[in-house]
Amino acid sequence: MRQRLPAGPWRGAIHIQGRELPFQMEVSSSAGDAPRVEFINGEERVPVRDVRIDGEHLSLLLPEFDTRIDGRFDGAKLEGMLSKVTTGGAGKVQRMPVVIVPGVRHRFFAEPQAPGVDISGRWAVRFTAPDGSSHPAVGEFRQDGAEVRGTFRTPTSDHRYLAGEIRDGRLHLSAWDGYHVFLYEAEIDGDRMHGEFRSGASWRETWTAQRDSAAKLPDMDRQTRLRDGCERIEFNLPDHEGKPLSLADARFAGKVVVVQLAGSWCPNSVDEARFLARWYERNRDRGVEVVALMFENHPTFERNAEQLRHWRQAWNISYPALLAGSSDKQAASRVLPQLDAVRAFPTTLFIGRDGRVARIRTGFDGPATGEAYKEQIARFNATIDALLAS
Repeated sequence: MRQRLPAGPWRGAIHIQGRELPFQMEVSSSAGDAPRVEFINGEERVPVRDVRIDGEHLSLLLPEFDTRIDGRFDGAKLEGMLSKVTTGGAGKVQRMPVVIVPGVRHRFFAEPQAPGVDISGRWAVRFTAPDGSSHPAVGEFRQDGAEVRGTFRTPTSDHRYLAGEIRDGRLHLSAWDGYHVFLYEAEIDGDRMHGEFRSGASWRETWTAQRDSAAKLPDMDRQTRLRDGCERIEFNLPDHEGKPLSLADARFAGKVVVVQLAGSWCPNSVDEARFLARWYERNRDRGVEVVALMFENHPTFERNAEQLRHWRQAWNISYPALLAGSSDKQAASRVLPQLDAVRAFPTTLFIGRDGRVARIRTGFDGPATGEAYKEQIARFNATIDALLAS
């Protein structure tokens, strides 16, 4: 007999590195067919595409990200394990304990307190890894009472939708968007913050922030370059059915081509793919093409081909997508030796009618970045218009 899940809000907690990373979930129906389940990630709702109930056993599957939650629901709580395949191409699985309780609406704290501070606005941020290496970021936050939403923009994409709260002079933010498992904690000291960022089961960085309305990032068009003497890129790679495709194919002849370096597992790549899927349908008759080179997490072609099929179906992708190899960035760099390096997924190349690379953008500012996303799309369209006119 199929167990019914209580409709309404649920509160989840993923246990990582001795901390509780909270998230929100909603079940909108539990009668008849499998219930509709969504994870709530700030302004974003992430649908669970495959809900399986077998007695007390419940599985929440997101095949497009290759992640799942499996556990036992006893009527009072779901207790189990979050499993996600890690990057690097070896197919290794990272597992983290998770508990999800129905009927609970809050994220961090059941009883909010007056925050005493307001961090709304822009912040100049620096994240520092355990080995001492660091990178800049821009934090952009909106605060309503104690509740905070926002994101961090970095030179290699944004941290997407973040949600949390201020309590006792500390900032608490989290994200579970189907792949990212992000937790942020920081002490607030006037116009400064300092704290820790945890990602998944083991990664941890420290971060500092200074309020700065003029904070900005390095030019994302200058992160990845063609090697000296190179004007074009070359590849000959299979799609999910094993059929090879290269830029020499007739479908690309005389057209402006957008080449997306991406991974089905990567939410930032998904942000770009969702934009490109709609854009391609509206613009394909103008003499433009899009092709995705997908860098995946499994060691076999068959398993990666399966992921690519999930990705195409989930995001309504009609442009060709090719299996390019491992999600390890050093391995990815060897696939396109004309580039000095692949530094981020996604990376986007714009190729003119003459076959020459006209522009390379590292990373993608997703819709969580607001104005930065709009400015990026405007520049994307301006680039295409200029290449079509040349």
